[in-house]
Amino acid sequence: MKVNYDNNRVSFNAYAASPVKKGIFITCGEFFGAASNLSKLTSKTGLKVYSLDDNLNIVTQPELFSRNFERKFLWTQDFVSFVGDKLYFYPSLKYSSKVIPIVEKLSKFFGVSPVPQPNYVQGGNFILNKTPSGKLDVFVGDFDVRNVGLDELAKRYNADNVIAVPQADKHLDAFMFVIGKRVFVCDDNLMLKEIKNAIERLKTKRDPQSLTYSYLLEKYYYNNFKHIADLSKENRPYAHTDDAVKAIENAGYMVVKIPGKMYRYIRSEEDLRYYQSYSTNFANGLFNMKNGKPVIVTNESYDDEMWKIDDTVAKAIGFSFKNLFLKYMTDYVKPENIHFVRGSYFAPNKPSGVAQLLYNGGGLNCHSAEIV
Repeated sequence: MKVNYDNNRVSFNAYAASPVKKGIFITCGEFFGAASNLSKLTSKTGLKVYSLDDNLNIVTQPELFSRNFERKFLWTQDFVSFVGDKLYFYPSLKYSSKVIPIVEKLSKFFGVSPVPQPNYVQGGNFILNKTPSGKLDVFVGDFDVRNVGLDELAKRYNADNVIAVPQADKHLDAFMFVIGKRVFVCDDNLMLKEIKNAIERLKTKRDPQSLTYSYLLEKYYYNNFKHIADLSKENRPYAHTDDAVKAIENAGYMVVKIPGKMYRYIRSEEDLRYYQSYSTNFANGLFNMKNGKPVIVTNESYDDEMWKIDDTVAKAIGFSFKNLFLKYMTDYVKPENIHFVRGSYFAPNKPSGVAQLLYNGGGLNCHSAEIV
């Protein structure tokens, strides 16, 4: 796919769902610095950021991004997703007053056809991937595979192969991402192992700073997170990660397990279902190819932010959640091509904008709709 920014229309050559993404759209405007921070990285990521001003006009200048959230919604891809020359959207009666005006603006601006889908697959629960042979695979969470059906999904995404993945979270983008023929999957046991190793190293150093962080990691992370990770299959609201890994490997992909997220379960007052609320989630970022090289822009860790583990502290104690992610990615993506976004602070001693996205069960990927 090719985006012509001179007239803002989307034109297509070869298959529409190219692995090179030309931009992202964020309905919410400027949610405490998330959109403007992403916009500053455009030259490095190749992702141009589009959002809305106060009059629902589509704009690219960060200073024009709306700060009025009442007419918009936080999770863009829960309601709209770009697929080729189509704009799929969820025709929800509850949210129609917000969704329909934005869909009309998007379809005109980008020259795509709006397609309402009562059985809409939210953008975070499908992932398009072009294989080296030129075929298109689409990973879809098993909840939606059962709801929509394999044949309809293949037709909808013009895909050669539909890969049903057991959902280890609400959506696939919350625990996995794809680069080429590798699928990176967040693994709780690996995270626990790395935290335990860090605790043991810190305890041997004996200086006050190291002992303080060993205590914090053991009390607030290892012990608490082990309880969450040890939940039996009967009690957990989602599939086990091992089941997702098996399905992905059976489809011919190589799985790389990473220590990618920290979370707890919270119960929604709206539908009474349990959801994961994150303090760290590196999987729910944005992934692109630029100059033939993979690029990642993802969420800063609120765990690092909360305990003031900046680069100086991380070097002194030999640990941070960000550096842990970088260590596991270094064989696949150059460190200079991995970027972290924190957003801004709306009040002193309050979490950053991205930390609020994480707490509410999402991240930069959920916040955006990729223009592919």
